[in-house]
Amino acid sequence: MRVVNRRISSASFVAVLLLLALLPGAGIGIAATVVAPPLTDSLPAQGEAPTPQTLEALPPNGVWVPYAVDSAGAFQERQQQQLVPPVRQACPAGTSSYPAPNDSYSCVSVYSDNANMGHPVGMRRGGPDSFGLQKAMSKHGLDEETLAYVVVNNAFGILQESTGRYLYGLRYEVGGVGIVAVEVYEQRQPSTVFNDGHALGVVTAFCPGYQGACPPGVNESIP
Repeated sequence: MRVVNRRISSASFVAVLLLLALLPGAGIGIAATVVAPPLTDSLPAQGEAPTPQTLEALPPNGVWVPYAVDSAGAFQERQQQQLVPPVRQACPAGTSSYPAPNDSYSCVSVYSDNANMGHPVGMRRGGPDSFGLQKAMSKHGLDEETLAYVVVNNAFGILQESTGRYLYGLRYEVGGVGIVAVEVYEQRQPSTVFNDGHALGVVTAFCPGYQGACPPGVNESIP
């Protein structure tokens, strides 16, 4: 049998693949296969903040963008997006006012990710050097509204394999370059010290690279 050696064009090759995909029982499922974008396409690059403690004020004309978005398309359009205002939700019944010595575990508020429609993230009172809102406020200079914006404007929390906690982040970019970020970490298991049957919630929140308070202007710039 004579073998004819011909060069197949790219267009012809694609046409053949598409024809095979439509055949019953075909082994190549092109028409039915959807390839999800890599996770890195949904996460703004981290680690581009300036040297810690050198940022005296946020530069103008920046935009806060989420670490986690719902699609690659949203990632491409994040420079034009507007932050969704958070909706404060009630705490679970009976969790808002625990007596001492467990008063630090009292729930203050709840906010849901994915534009107020997703997973609920609880915020407990905590303490200045332990966890919760008081730690975020007194040690890192972040207020409740800022934390709420971070949670609500991420489509989901990013699981941290090393700790089992979930990361929510907003990053301030100017011209696509990261300037500073705010990260919120949530624990979805109850506390091992005081177990009330509910997730511990927000453990801490801070600006990566800054040991103490976040740079001036962070709270004021969100939204």
